[in-house]
Amino acid sequence: MIFFIFFAFGIFLFATWSSFFGLSYLLKGKFNFEKSFSISLKVIFVVILVKAINELLNIEILLDINRSIIDAFGIIFLIFPFLYFVFLLYILLFVFSKILKFDIQKILSISRKSIGITIVLLSAFIWIYGLYNFTKVNIKEIVISTPKITKEVNILHLTDLQYGSVSKRHLRRVKKTINQLFENENIDFIVNTGDHIDTNNYNINDLKEFDNFEVESFFSLGNHEFYHDYDKSLRLIKNSNYTLLNSKTITKNSIDITGIPDTRNISTFNRKLSQISINSDKFNILLFHRPSFLDSVKNKGFDLMLSGHVHGGQVFPYTLVAKLIFPYSSRLYDYKNLLAYNSSGAGLWGPNVRFASQNEITHIKIIPSKIKDQKSNIY
Repeated sequence: MIFFIFFAFGIFLFATWSSFFGLSYLLKGKFNFEKSFSISLKVIFVVILVKAINELLNIEILLDINRSIIDAFGIIFLIFPFLYFVFLLYILLFVFSKILKFDIQKILSISRKSIGITIVLLSAFIWIYGLYNFTKVNIKEIVISTPKITKEVNILHLTDLQYGSVSKRHLRRVKKTINQLFENENIDFIVNTGDHIDTNNYNINDLKEFDNFEVESFFSLGNHEFYHDYDKSLRLIKNSNYTLLNSKTITKNSIDITGIPDTRNISTFNRKLSQISINSDKFNILLFHRPSFLDSVKNKGFDLMLSGHVHGGQVFPYTLVAKLIFPYSSRLYDYKNLLAYNSSGAGLWGPNVRFASQNEITHIKIIPSKIKDQKSNIY
């Protein structure tokens, strides 16, 4: 948890300073290191102060103020990568101008100020649209066929709600979308791949509306359950309608469902995986928070792996980075006959901004194959 706090602080400080520093050069033509750093520290201090008060007092209006401040930070996190792209382009042009002996000024006829204004306007457009796009919660449907079942099974996959980063208002949006799915489909059970919360100081009753479904629900722990008061997270899950699958397998509708708690360490993951017994005659689903360790999952004999964690990268251009780090993010992927689906999640971490990604709950429809000896297929 301490590492997570310092890491987040460092990222916020670096992005804020880079944005002020870069824009100062583009718009005013001068590098103002000290002033940019001073402004950045003051901004970060305000964010940390409001966050600390929230964690101590849990006052609803302060929670909303804090989220608004974090949302405002969204535009800084958009300006910052565009600035680095421009400066990288400057460096490359400078190097090529020396090698090929041409006048770089002819290429850079566009003024620095125009570039700076363009970056701000582009970032503002993405930010404003992203704030609006975040208010939508979509239902994504995937259909899988397998010879291992004889009757259609409908699953609701929920992940990365991140209550704390998102408000009660957003919880109601997600619940409304889930209710719509229940009205239109015969859902057999719910699976949740973690990160249900994203704060230490939350009221367990705020999440009660996610516990009153008539179908069984199964939960696998995400990284934020460990970051934010692990014991309280366990109480939340155990006092809810969820069955916690902590390196445990349960059978539902002739499907074996296994949950492994989040870890970034492959040795730990493989050790927990070795404790699981697989019945190859049944359709086996693994709930694991990260879209990682697919070779281990495939070799164990699972048919489908469900995950979250990546949030689809949340906002462009970070969506591109997410796909580089997690190639299987935000899609259904056939990995050497293991089907892996990574959801972009019902919520997110940090600014409530989505651009080139979406909030989603997933409807997974598993249907029996007509030809019994064929492998599982994606329709």
